[in-house]
Amino acid sequence: MHDFYQDNKAYCVCVIITLLVCLAGAWLVYDAGRNERIQSDTDSTLVNIDHGITNTAERIDTAAGSVAKAETAIGSAAAGIAKSERAAGEISAGIAECQELVDRCVQRAGRIQNIIADVEAINRQRAAGASPADLAK
Repeated sequence: MHDFYQDNKAYCVCVIITLLVCLAGAWLVYDAGRNERIQSDTDSTLVNIDHGITNTAERIDTAAGSVAKAETAIGSAAAGIAKSERAAGEISAGIAECQELVDRCVQRAGRIQNIIADVEAINRQRAAGASPADLAK
């Protein structure tokens, strides 16, 4: 076996160098593919991040528009409430005035009933034959 190595020393060295070159080439191809996959994954991730940022910006713009609309609606509602409060105050004042009129009418009706009762009493006494002097008392 020793003779084989001695006789084929150059051949063995070429085979070993060829194997080393093939291994180095295979490693370079593997490493290049791995770097491509990493770069592709990185690019894909960056694109996804960019889309996410764009979508977030659009959503923020939409939310800002919604907030502005809500502020306008709240302002309109506040104005409506103020107007309703003024109207309620006016209605309340009108109700109080009507209540005063009703109270006065009730008092007057009571006085009218008293007058009618007095007149009926006088008429009954006249019908019974009482003298005008007795009626004045």
